[in-house]
This record gives sequence, C-alpha cells and structure tokens, in this order.
Amino acid sequence: MSSTELRPMPVTTDEHNDGDVTSAAASAASAASPTPADDATTSNVQSDSTEDFRIYKPQNYHRLAEIMSKGKSWGIFRRFDDLNMLHLMALQAEIMELRDLFRDRCRRDDAANLRAEVDLYSGYFHALRNSYSTGDRCSKCSETPSRAYQYSQLGLLTTLRERMSEYNNLLLQVSQLSQAPDPPKNQLLELQDFLCSPSGGRNFLKGSEAFTWKESEPTAYLSVNRAHVENDPFTSFMTYRVALLFHRLCGGRGTKSRKIGKLVDEEAQLRLYSDSTLEKTSHIISVIISSTLPVLTIFVLNSLESTEKRLGLTVLFTAVFGILLAIFSTAKRAEIFAATATFAAVEVVFIGSAITNTGTTGSG
Repeated sequence: MSSTELRPMPVTTDEHNDGDVTSAAASAASAASPTPADDATTSNVQSDSTEDFRIYKPQNYHRLAEIMSKGKSWGIFRRFDDLNMLHLMALQAEIMELRDLFRDRCRRDDAANLRAEVDLYSGYFHALRNSYSTGDRCSKCSETPSRAYQYSQLGLLTTLRERMSEYNNLLLQVSQLSQAPDPPKNQLLELQDFLCSPSGGRNFLKGSEAFTWKESEPTAYLSVNRAHVENDPFTSFMTYRVALLFHRLCGGRGTKSRKIGKLVDEEAQLRLYSDSTLEKTSHIISVIISSTLPVLTIFVLNSLESTEKRLGLTVLFTAVFGILLAIFSTAKRAEIFAATATFAAVEVVFIGSAITNTGTTGSG
C-alpha cells in the first residue's frame, strides 16, 4: 500500500466526489483484506511450526525436567540449609532489635501521655491506630513524617508484624523441609552419572550451576518422591539394588511388548520400574521366610538326639530369627526383642517335650 493511499480524502457534497470517496474506501478495504495466497502462506507457516514442535527434543534442563516429571525418584533438589538458617538468624536479629526499639518507644509514649492526661496507647488500640494521623511525630528533631512514622509506636508495631509474619512463614517452611526424605544414595549417584554421561546430560551445567548436584552426601538434598510404606532394609535392597541389577542384565531386551519397565528417556535408555511391584515381591519373600522358618527349626531340632546339640541350634536359630526380623521388617528394638523371646520360648517348649518323651521311652 502506497503512502498516498493513506492520506485522508477530501469530503464534498458533489455526487461525483462521493463516488470517488466510496471507490477509494472500497479499494483500501480490498487491499487490506487477506488474499487466498496470504491465507495459504499463513497456514503453511503454522503447519511448519506445528511440525517443528512435534519433532523437538528437549535438551539440557528441559530434558532433565521431563525425566524428573516421569520418574519422581530423580526429583532431587538442594536443601540449602545454610541459607535457610542464615535468613532465619537475620530475621531473628532484626526482630530482637525492633522489639527493643518498640518497648523503649512504649515507655516514652506512656510517660508523655500521662503528663498530657490522654489515653495510654498501651491500654487503647484505637488511640494507637490514630496516633500518627493526629500528629504523632518527634518534636525535638527535624524528622520527615515518613521517618517519624517509622520510629513511632504504630510504625514499629506495623514493621514488627511484617517481620514476624515473614519469620514465622520461613520457620514453618524450614521445619517442613527438614522432614522431607533424603534421596537414596544410589539414586543420587544415578543422577550424577546421567549428568556426566555422553548419552545423558553431557556436562551441560556451567558456572556455579555445575556444582548443583556435585555434593556426594545425600543429606544435602531432599527427594520429592514419596517415602516407601515399607522402608525396611530388604525392601530398599529390592527396590534399588535388585532393580538396578535387573536393568543392567535384562532391561530393554526382547520385543517392545515384552519389555519390562516404563521408558523414561530413549537416548539414555532410562527405564522406570514400579515400586509397588518391587514392594510386593519383597512382601512375598518375607511371608515365605517367616512361615517356613519356625517349621524348619522344629524339623531340625527333632532330627537331633542330643540335648546339647538342640540347645546349641536353638541359640543359632533364635539369633537368625532376630536378624531376619530386623532385615525384613520395620519393627522397633523392643518389638524384635519380644518376638525373639517368644520364638525362643517355643523352641524351649519343644526341647522340653522331646526330653520328656525320650525319658518315657527309655523307662518303658
């Protein structure tokens, strides 16, 4: 569209000129409206953008975010306990100073109000709220109203309210974060290996960000993954060690329909195995051992004729029972002691009955 066409047309009462104006307006409208060729071009651009979006492969942080969203076990983040404690101490120190200033101001205001025979701010909040609007400012200095309000009783109380709210919120957040679980050691190592591997992160982190996951101690991080309902040593072993061994030996083999585990990242061949399946397997193994151990103990003791051997194996089986109970359950020490004592009592009863039967047989 040329510059001359943008100029305003003269308006006259002549019919010929009116026709020219109408014709010029129609020409401008037709020039401004999109042509079918323009629509086709726009459609092609949108189609290309859609295709580019579909074939786009997230890289670096974007790729790591997708992996963390699919496998929550990789949701490992810094705690920054030192910075949280520093902020808490800074707010705490500021509140201590503000409290001293507030108490000193209250003392001076009470003394001044007593001399003036007016309501004390400490006994009438309405008077305190209206104190600054009625001219509560320092009369012995040239402070501006904003600074006078800042150091007035009402201003100090308002500032204290803001700082206390910030302090309490941060304190609650830090308390809640301290209860978040630490990531398992092997999951942290897997994340660190992925960031450095050629098929993984390829060391994309730079500058100070390169040290984000460098710390090797799991207590420096928190995990967004839920804590396992059964967090006994054997379940943890099944969930992490056995799953890792299975992935290295069998992960991703066979046809697509037979592959076990959910593919999280194709390039690095990361697979996610169901925690519920691993926990169920651990539970089944625990039930089998707990149901067969007492019967196996009685069978072995019954095959022995010497009382001394029976007592020796009783000690051995009782110790094994206590160890297995600690490994396969989350029982407390008192509960383990009670269960072990009960198991030993059953063995002693069997040995006593065996001795009685032997004596009776010998007498007969």
